[in-house]
Amino acid sequence: MISYVKSPVALALALITVAGAGFWLNNRAKVCNSLKNERRDLVAQSAEAKNTLVAISSLDKRLQLLQKEIYETTARFGEKDSTGPQLVTAVVKAAAASGMEMTAAAEAAPGSAKPAVPGVKMVSYQFALKGPYPALVKFMQNLETWQLAHQIESLDISPAEDELSKGQVRTTLLLSVLSFDRPETSDKQTTAP
Repeated sequence: MISYVKSPVALALALITVAGAGFWLNNRAKVCNSLKNERRDLVAQSAEAKNTLVAISSLDKRLQLLQKEIYETTARFGEKDSTGPQLVTAVVKAAAASGMEMTAAAEAAPGSAKPAVPGVKMVSYQFALKGPYPALVKFMQNLETWQLAHQIESLDISPAEDELSKGQVRTTLLLSVLSFDRPETSDKQTTAP
């Protein structure tokens, strides 16, 4: 009778061992599948990270190009506190090069044009010039070649009234330039690449 009892107990133990081994193998298979899924996800994330690095590099190059364009564009505008001297100096040089004489220069109220960009304003100066008409034409041609962005608000031309200025014209010119405050930038951004 003992052998019959041992045999079912041994059989039960064997069945329990086989069932336990089956559960353990099933668990290991789930863990392996989970690790395979994680590996696949990591490979996908790695590929996405490489694509992101390429995109970041592309965006960095584009940012540098845009900063260069901003510098080149804003270099044509005057900065706060230097716009007036830049404009006056440019007019003096253009007048001297064309044979005109500048008799007066004064800051004036801005003309009718208002810039639509925040932080940008118009700075206007009124200039009085005297000289022969061909010199005035040459002066106006010099204005067209300026690097400084400007706008002629008004231009009044009249013949000179005194005897010494016979054959000459008097010109009153209201000239405006764009002016703005450049943001504080690092040395890297203030120099053109």
